[in-house]
Amino acid sequence: MRANLLAMVGAAVGGLVGYGLVFWLLDRGLLGLALPGGLLGVGAGVVVNRGRWVALVCGIAALVLGLTADYQSLAKPPAVADYLMGLPSRSVVTLAMLAVGTALGFYIPFSRYRAGDAGSAGRRVSA
Repeated sequence: MRANLLAMVGAAVGGLVGYGLVFWLLDRGLLGLALPGGLLGVGAGVVVNRGRWVALVCGIAALVLGLTADYQSLAKPPAVADYLMGLPSRSVVTLAMLAVGTALGFYIPFSRYRAGDAGSAGRRVSA
């Protein structure tokens, strides 16, 4: 349970850093919408977690964080419902960056998942 909590704290820190970097890059004329989800996944992947739910929560959070960063980056944001309805008409690059960030946000913690008993490492089983 402690490892899962540490993974979620790391995800929160990574997501906040990525969210801030999006606007820092935007001020310089660059778009980095994959950063919030990707850094969220990196933050969660720092520790080995014991729950598949960590990867699922991180993937969903990466998607929401990426969409929020994209919405906030618009010069004159429409209503949230109008933004979500117009999401398919966004540029291919924007959608690709959102997809990459979401995939990284899910895959990195998922690849660090270890099932089984935490105390069984290093034990020999004699036949």
